[in-house]
Amino acid sequence: MREALLALFDRIYPITIGFLIPGMVVLFALSTVSATVQTWFTGAATGPTFVGLLFVMFAALTLGLVVSSIRYCVFEVIPVPWRGCLVEQGPQFDHTKRKDCEAAYQDIRLNHYAYYLNSANLSVALPIGVWIWKAGSNPAPTWSLFLTAIVLTTIATVALAAAGCSAVRRYNEKRAILLGVIGRIPA
Repeated sequence: MREALLALFDRIYPITIGFLIPGMVVLFALSTVSATVQTWFTGAATGPTFVGLLFVMFAALTLGLVVSSIRYCVFEVIPVPWRGCLVEQGPQFDHTKRKDCEAAYQDIRLNHYAYYLNSANLSVALPIGVWIWKAGSNPAPTWSLFLTAIVLTTIATVALAAAGCSAVRRYNEKRAILLGVIGRIPA
């Protein structure tokens, strides 16, 4: 029973921190501009409902996947002028060794790649959320409140992006140690 719960946790945890939480940030920002989405969060006139919970979870998961697509473009495709892509393409690994060390590989993936997804996706979701909040709020937030939100969002975004880049770098380093490198992936 304990092993089954751990296996379930290992499957749900990366999805939750990598997609659901960043999607929830954007969905909550959308609730400031949409009465329907706000009802999902606050509950219907009779109180919170299970259907509302499902709407929030599925909408957040969907938005998390959209945020992840934007993150992929920003971190892994679009080059930054001073250093190239934020996340460098890792080496080509020898996956023939993977079946011998699958548990260790999954542990590395859970402890590093899931955190990369969380940090990098949140670094994209936060600015989107602030933009939605500013663009759609009625009455609009004051400029001093908006500038405070921009400064705090910028600090959080830079910190999360740095944490994400660090996590994926450690993920690739530990995979190289575990599996071995057979060459570089052609650019």
